[in-house]
Amino acid sequence: MKADPLPTLDISSAPGLFLVGSDGRVRLEGGRVPIERVLYAHEHGEPPESIARDFALALCDVYSVIGFCLRNRVAVQTYVEALDSQAEALKVEVESEWPESVRARMNDILSRAGRGAAASR
Repeated sequence: MKADPLPTLDISSAPGLFLVGSDGRVRLEGGRVPIERVLYAHEHGEPPESIARDFALALCDVYSVIGFCLRNRVAVQTYVEALDSQAEALKVEVESEWPESVRARMNDILSRAGRGAAASR
């Protein structure tokens, strides 16, 4: 699958904090942590101290990512939505290649877990 390119996220307001990988994803400089992982944890109630510990980041970097995302809400939201869209397209492509028996088994497992096939999309 050839994914659509990610929208450009202007990181020039945070020099030395981020890098853009060859895949177009924005990560913290010196690490492999994508900014959307930090943002997701923050938006789901994780305190910055826990995020720093869970991702082995400096606390000041976690606050910097959160601040950057708050100052650039629209651009970051567009970027994250594009990532979500790519992930969904890949999921659909991969699942379409599964044999029918595997799809049926997966739907059975998801429905028993309360997440039927329709709910997982």
